Amino acid sequence: MQPSYAATPRPPGTVVQASRLLLFVAVLGLVDAVAAVTAVLQLTRRVDAFRAVAGNDFDGRVAEVLNGSVVAATVSGCALLAMSALAVLVRRPKPWARVAAWVSSALLTLVLVCTVAGNPNLFAEPLQHVSAEIQAGWDALLPDWYAPVHYVCEAGMLVASVVVGVLLAQTSAHEFYELSRSVSEDDPRLWDIKRLGGS
Repeated sequence: MQPSYAATPRPPGTVVQASRLLLFVAVLGLVDAVAAVTAVLQLTRRVDAFRAVAGNDFDGRVAEVLNGSVVAATVSGCALLAMSALAVLVRRPKPWARVAAWVSSALLTLVLVCTVAGNPNLFAEPLQHVSAEIQAGWDALLPDWYAPVHYVCEAGMLVASVVVGVLLAQTSAHEFYELSRSVSEDDPRLWDIKRLGGS
């Protein structure tokens, strides 16, 4: 008697690794989103105290940091939702799942590159030519740990997204998605598809 699970082939190693990296991106997105929301809340609580010391001369910089934190929270939140879903979907032999992972990874990579290129030191750059009191007030607007956590999460998401795209372009991944679309459910090749990736 032939196996009954022919219609649900096991993914090859390349697809499994891509799935794990997508989940890794989702976790980093969660960490960065929580950090960004925390930063926004702290900034909004302390901005009045900073203005009492520095006046309104730095409202443009404050707005820039606030907007950057909101953008970071939005991008990371979207990455969390999209990548956690794709981490499950890419393990299914559905060609559209691979395309969705490619598109999402490419979009995330583009957004992260543009964000970093736009102002790489947005959350860590000190004010120039100000008193120690004003600088201390500026430093207190965001948590001390926010900038390093944010930049590490960004770098991790960027690298992982690129690697996901490469893994899903491998021959074993291509055969996993295309074979399941081109043969019938009774084809015995589906039962041994795991060996295509050498997992």
